[in-house]
Amino acid sequence: MDTSDVSDSHAMAMVLAVSLELSAAQWKVALHDGQREKPAIHTVSVVDAQKRLQAVCDLIQQHKQVVVARAGACGGQLRDWSRRILD
Repeated sequence: MDTSDVSDSHAMAMVLAVSLELSAAQWKVALHDGQREKPAIHTVSVVDAQKRLQAVCDLIQQHKQVVVARAGACGGQLRDWSRRILD
């Protein structure tokens, strides 16, 4: 299923909560989409601060794409189910 099939109103309802624990050497990132009991927790240990920030942004973007794709798959299943019922 293509993520472009997700309607704007459905995509806007999706939330990805991001929590950060910052230290000098490593950052912990917790990502929660509300669909699972516990958040996904990642540790980013890149030495250079700018590269560490970019790694965290990349991680958030990856999880965001998964959440949107999952929403699109559910939306497609709902459309298929409703078409079968209505036909």
